[in-house]
Amino acid sequence: MICFREDFTLQLLAKFKTKLHEIKEKRTDGDVTDDDDVTDDKWLGHKLHFEDKGAVLAKDASSKGDDWFDIYDPRNPINKRKREKDRKKNK
Repeated sequence: MICFREDFTLQLLAKFKTKLHEIKEKRTDGDVTDDDDVTDDKWLGHKLHFEDKGAVLAKDASSKGDDWFDIYDPRNPINKRKREKDRKKNK
């Protein structure tokens, strides 16, 4: 049973690969026009291009700039302990 499913899946993959290659060959011949019609398989021949935004630098705690801000949550137990220590020091 498993071999049948694997064979069937591989056949579907091979069929899809040949379909892509045929569409790619038609595209290089110049037969395909750039229509917005997605009902046929012409869209499979298009290449996907992304914008190159370059490297994005991560924020580093050692290089704080103007856009840096501290997050302070008074409900946090660590902050509560710090406040208690500060109260004891001030007394």
